[in-house]
Amino acid sequence: MQTTSFRRGVAPRFVVGFSALVVALGAVLAARAYLRINLTDSLPRGIYLVAPTPRGGVGRGELVVACPPRSYAEVGRRRGYLISGGCPGNVAPVLKFVAASGGDIVHLSPDGLSVNGKPLQHTALLHADRNGDMPRHVAFATYQVPPGEIWLFTPKDNGYDSRYFGPVSVSNVLNVATPLLIAS
Repeated sequence: MQTTSFRRGVAPRFVVGFSALVVALGAVLAARAYLRINLTDSLPRGIYLVAPTPRGGVGRGELVVACPPRSYAEVGRRRGYLISGGCPGNVAPVLKFVAASGGDIVHLSPDGLSVNGKPLQHTALLHADRNGDMPRHVAFATYQVPPGEIWLFTPKDNGYDSRYFGPVSVSNVLNVATPLLIAS
């Protein structure tokens, strides 16, 4: 009879790790959550846990999965900013942070976004996209976000977000997300 020998501690670590994975996957299924792989440059590449939106809605700083407004989705898809998917305009939902919500004051200038007087880093507008086109954006102005709307952003100068398509209805938010395993 042939036996397999394990170095001391390898088998127990494997069992513990595998058990933790099974428990985590069980929790994901129980919470009606799923995993999303982000391969875009807008946020760190990696795996994100996506879960239902909390009953109280979403607030500033939360990472959400949302559908962009239809007219801008069509432009984004045509120009290669967005991929095909199930949102209006036939684009995939985007993974973005909530920059501002109802009552917040948003100021948009060529230098980027500020919310309630605080500038957001890496939100300067592009003069040209990777195709050499000038992306259309919402008017440079100061906005008070109405109840039921949010501004989305990506902390990268080249992100396609509310700088370009303006506020989004909270009804466009499909889920919230949390990074699980991201590239550094």
